[in-house]
Amino acid sequence: MAGVNDVFDCMSTMLNSLSGKEPTDEELEKIWQLGDDLLYGNGRTPNPEMGVLYLKIAADKGYGKAIYSLGICYSNGVGVKQNFRKAQLL
Repeated sequence: MAGVNDVFDCMSTMLNSLSGKEPTDEELEKIWQLGDDLLYGNGRTPNPEMGVLYLKIAADKGYGKAIYSLGICYSNGVGVKQNFRKAQLL
């Protein structure tokens, strides 16, 4: 379960990425975990749309767990409009 410090770490990682620094696998894991926690409300109020945003960030960097989770979201319509085509492309 991601805590407040993990949220700040994720934001820092995303800002560093904007400046050209590629995130580490550990950082991508934290971003994915925060997205997953937000999707299902693990230890926090569920916010599926925000969870999908974090998953997209990690998936765009090629993080496998995030790509898989995002595909499930599109397949089931969790946090996004259901779209089987997008789910298949992931």
